Amino acid sequence: MKKFAAAALAATMTLSVATVPAEAASNTMSNGSLTCNLRLDGGQGSGSVPRLKIKNDQRFAKFTAENVGLVRTSSDVGEAFGSSDAETMAAANNAEAVQACIEGKNYQSQPMSDSEKAGIIIGTIAVALVAIGSAAAPFVQPMIQQFMPR
Repeated sequence: MKKFAAAALAATMTLSVATVPAEAASNTMSNGSLTCNLRLDGGQGSGSVPRLKIKNDQRFAKFTAENVGLVRTSSDVGEAFGSSDAETMAAANNAEAVQACIEGKNYQSQPMSDSEKAGIIIGTIAVALVAIGSAAAPFVQPMIQQFMPR
């Protein structure tokens, strides 16, 4: 079982190294934080837009901090396991750039480091093992208790 887990972890780490990094999305505020200079990933374009125009545009109403966080989390997990495509990573970067524009902040997307990928992979495996252990606990607990001192 340990060898299988080690082989799965090694294969996953190898796959995540082969993923293509997304381009860099960015937002730079100018004109006293009234104008967003957006540059989006995936051929989505770039340009200067008044901040209030984006803030009041219903198309961008879905870019709340919670929704952008969910998109980023989904992209990061996919990227760590090597299954995220460039389009998903670009969408996460673009969402964060637009959210930064709405909030009046500068933003520059960064590629995910290998240590972040390893942390996500190890965390996911640990959660899966805990879930399996808690599901098996009612069946295993009587067997363990018979060997415990009373």
